[in-house]
Amino acid sequence: MHIVHLLPELNQGGVEQVVLALNRGLTQHGHTSTVISSGGVLEGRVEADGGSHLTLDICSKNPITAPYRVHKLRTAISKLQPDILHVHSRVPAWLTWFANRKLAIPLITTVHGFNSVGKYSAIMTRGDRVICVSHPVKRYVQQHYEIPAEKISVIHCGIDPEAFDPSAVDTGEVDRIKTAYDLHGKWVATSIGRITELKDYETFIHACAKAVKTRPKLRGLIVGGIRQNKVDYFNRLTALIRELGMEKTIHIATNLTNMPAVYALSDVVVSCSKKPESFGLTLVEALAMNIPVIATRHGGPQDIVQEGENGFFFPPEDSDELAHLLTTEISLHPDLRSHITDRFSMARMIDATLAVYATCKPDPIKLDDALFLGEGSHRAAYRHPEDPAKCLKIVKPGTLEERRRNNKKWYKRLRKIEAFDETRKDLKAYRQLGSGEKLSHIPRFHGMVETSKGPAMLLDLVVNEDGSPATPLANHLDAQGSKQRVKSSLLELGRHLIDSTIIVRDFSIGDVMVRECLDGRLKLYVVDGLGVSEFIPISRIPYFAKRTAARRVDRFFGKIMRTYPDMELPCGDLQS
Repeated sequence: MHIVHLLPELNQGGVEQVVLALNRGLTQHGHTSTVISSGGVLEGRVEADGGSHLTLDICSKNPITAPYRVHKLRTAISKLQPDILHVHSRVPAWLTWFANRKLAIPLITTVHGFNSVGKYSAIMTRGDRVICVSHPVKRYVQQHYEIPAEKISVIHCGIDPEAFDPSAVDTGEVDRIKTAYDLHGKWVATSIGRITELKDYETFIHACAKAVKTRPKLRGLIVGGIRQNKVDYFNRLTALIRELGMEKTIHIATNLTNMPAVYALSDVVVSCSKKPESFGLTLVEALAMNIPVIATRHGGPQDIVQEGENGFFFPPEDSDELAHLLTTEISLHPDLRSHITDRFSMARMIDATLAVYATCKPDPIKLDDALFLGEGSHRAAYRHPEDPAKCLKIVKPGTLEERRRNNKKWYKRLRKIEAFDETRKDLKAYRQLGSGEKLSHIPRFHGMVETSKGPAMLLDLVVNEDGSPATPLANHLDAQGSKQRVKSSLLELGRHLIDSTIIVRDFSIGDVMVRECLDGRLKLYVVDGLGVSEFIPISRIPYFAKRTAARRVDRFFGKIMRTYPDMELPCGDLQS
């Protein structure tokens, strides 16, 4: 498979680390991986791990440039021809949603956090499958959005056990860090993460200042990078440390990159986040290094910490309780690593993600001549081999090229080949129709699927109420004695199309199937030609849509009366 991952940028962060891990794991499994982002310091890692990176601006929230960026993204995706699109953030999700509307490539979304509730965040629930990084995130999503349970999965972020192996730590680096921050012979409590208010380092600093009175050898170490817009917050933290007289007790390290060494020199790792964390990857990494953890009791850490076994919880912003835990002798299971590396390994994350991908890209449905139902000049229909109530509509090989080549208007022969694909027009029409009463005279569409003969529309098969195959409208018009029943059903169909503003772009007798009901009534279904092609889309305006629908019905009735002169149908009288 070819998977395209989309995220805003490739700088330090949890989302970036997940995408890098997926990129590496997918290529190791023999799949093709492409990452699209606005770029960043981690670009080189993508290609070093066997993937490809494409730089596009899918980070900006500027609505003015959005249409242009959607166009560029659609062009890029069309060239890449991926099997799966996997988005990891809201802005890329919106851009991908619009870029993919005509492409109809399976879309996976991963909800990496507790996003604000609203229409803007709802885009992360519109994937064909939705992945949440923890059970608290899943519960949050299901609480605020209507999403079927079978559509949503929990896949925890994984780590590479070999990268966080206490027996493989660079002891020289550990000694260098200890010397730099005077940590030799000290009991070290470490808090790790970007220097940002959400990490609530104030609580950590206050707790360390209280705990050191009972535990004089305690040292607090904050490890994290500083963004330019967080320099003021960093300055407030250093001012707080000075105000408490803790300059020799609490240190902030902004340039440490060897995280296994940081964990190895720690006696406990603390997460003080004041708002729920989506997961808590630093806690997993610490436990893999056999270091116990303390975390605030909310969010993703509840999937990781087993209180009294591998760590402890404390209430958010409660420095007194955290100070108490820091001065309590910690006696936990001696092997914290084995359990955590089994539950949260990168291999497990990759396998679970591939399983989700497989649900969107199942094995192609095998079609053969025994399932053939009928064909037009462009497409053919087959009965579904496992569900006789459904049919599959495919584009016949070579017909797109033939339609372009035989077009009488020279300028239309210059169009791209996909402009001649009626399936694309049908998909657009079904998206606009939605569901409900509008589909009472149209087969219900169940999505695009892969078959042995190429992509296919999966639709309800029109059958009679007794289960026998429905017949074309022409058969009933040719038959003697059924004209009155056909006329009544045609009037019913015409009124429905006009009242529901359903436009059939090239309405012909062959586009209609007839379902025979047990009470003798006939019900007509439009099975082809939905939608309208307009240079100026005035049919999106309800008034013009209704007029256009009425004109198409009038033309259709006119075709019938020219072919069957004894059939009298009203023209121009159905529109209310």
